[in-house]
Amino acid sequence: MLHSQSDSKAFPVEFFVPDLKENLYVSSSLTLPALQAHVNMKHKNLNWGSTLKLAGKSSALILKAGNLTLSGSASSLTSPSLSPSFTAFTKVSATATSLETGYESSSSFSKPQSFFLQYVYTAPNKNQLLVNGFYSPQENKSCLSLELKWYQTKTTVTKNKTETQKNLWDLSFTAGLFPYNESKNDSWFLTEPYFTKGIQPCFNMQESYSWKNGKTLFSQSLFFTPKGQPAFTFENENLFETGNWSFSLSQYINCFSNVYSANHYKLKETAEIKLNLQHQQKKENSLLKEGLTFFTQFDLYNLQHYFYINPGFEYSSGFYSFALSGNTKITYVPSHGLKPLSYKLKMANDFSFSWCKLSLEADTEFIPPVNSKSILQAQKQWNSNESFSISFSTKGKVSFNTKLNLNLIQKDWNNYGTQINYSAGLSYNSKFFDLSATLKEK
Repeated sequence: MLHSQSDSKAFPVEFFVPDLKENLYVSSSLTLPALQAHVNMKHKNLNWGSTLKLAGKSSALILKAGNLTLSGSASSLTSPSLSPSFTAFTKVSATATSLETGYESSSSFSKPQSFFLQYVYTAPNKNQLLVNGFYSPQENKSCLSLELKWYQTKTTVTKNKTETQKNLWDLSFTAGLFPYNESKNDSWFLTEPYFTKGIQPCFNMQESYSWKNGKTLFSQSLFFTPKGQPAFTFENENLFETGNWSFSLSQYINCFSNVYSANHYKLKETAEIKLNLQHQQKKENSLLKEGLTFFTQFDLYNLQHYFYINPGFEYSSGFYSFALSGNTKITYVPSHGLKPLSYKLKMANDFSFSWCKLSLEADTEFIPPVNSKSILQAQKQWNSNESFSISFSTKGKVSFNTKLNLNLIQKDWNNYGTQINYSAGLSYNSKFFDLSATLKEK
């Protein structure tokens, strides 16, 4: 640990060197025509996953096992509300989904072993039926989903040409049993109803329609409170695209209190809206994109509302790309008015050559003080986090990558501290087998 300070209030500079034993991550994967498998290791931790696919002329059977992550329509049961984590270029899918699973990442070792089974039938006219099942014995969690994709062909005849357009109706139904633990609130004055551990049934229905220039999705979820009372959440996504412009609108509402999602997260009684506008210009060797996202969360009972504004700009041309984005978070309370909570700014530069890639990134966050009656007082109390990183990677069957990151934390003009960490990795990639080893910071 290095100390570099201008006065007694300054924070020390901290330089973290990865420990070979505790921070070495090794990943390997095998890909064959009908079988895929991977293993990730870190010291005494290990996660794995495998996929077996048996395909016929019109149907396929897919079996997955290992440390799996559950997604797709299950996300509407675990996290039904709109996510405030987004960028100016985040697009909604606005398409119905069924249960989906993926492998746990190479740096995470928290998921228990589970199983996933999928049957897909494809008719001659390309319509599809999907039946999916998921089971986690250790979590005592099980899910089942049905999805139907129905294509509607529309032919338009004009003087000059005949145009055929395929529109898609997509319907899905998901049901699951999810465990929840006993309420931790055991005081005499309970702020929330007390309940014992048990199993919660959850249901989700999704309907979507896609056409040439847009998509629309409606999603309804049904939960049961620990006391057995039903509660509903509603979500709607819309995406419209024309020429170089795209516009999306998402909406969500939950009016019920004491409702827990499938992962036992208490849902807030909120109404949420997310708007996104994007524009892009393509030329021979360059692409220019501008985007703006606005997100608002209205608290239906506590009357504390949040607003997020995310502008963004991206440019790419040949070997070079540049991105600049911002984020502003504001809260509104009727008795106190509007108040900014944080400002963020991020910049990224990427240089890509035939044999390597170089990335330079910098981001900063400014957090205004809680109580500041003047600009001078705010300057003395402000909190700021800056991060600068540089990464380098080579290309080819055998590749090398490294990243150096510098974090600067400031509490005011005289209080500051820095933290430096880095990582490095080596990987081998072939048609059937991949192997990588990465030394990461803590």
